[in-house]
Amino acid sequence: MASKTISLEEGAYKLLLSAKRGDESFSEVVQRLLRPREDPMRRMVGIVNAQEGAAMRELLDKTREADRRATMDRFKRLGLV
Repeated sequence: MASKTISLEEGAYKLLLSAKRGDESFSEVVQRLLRPREDPMRRMVGIVNAQEGAAMRELLDKTREADRRATMDRFKRLGLV
């Protein structure tokens, strides 16, 4: 396996050192921290059908609107609006 020597400022070295787990090598730390990550939202695709999704969206929108109204009411009672 080929290797490369790199220079790090002391602060960067300390950060890398603090990220190490157990007997993990610095190469393993760099690979773990910098590998492309899967978008966790992609795992949710297909969990609900379009109709269920629309119903969830509608409920979420209603909840947000109710929260917005309640917040504005509190602001009015406190004389902030």
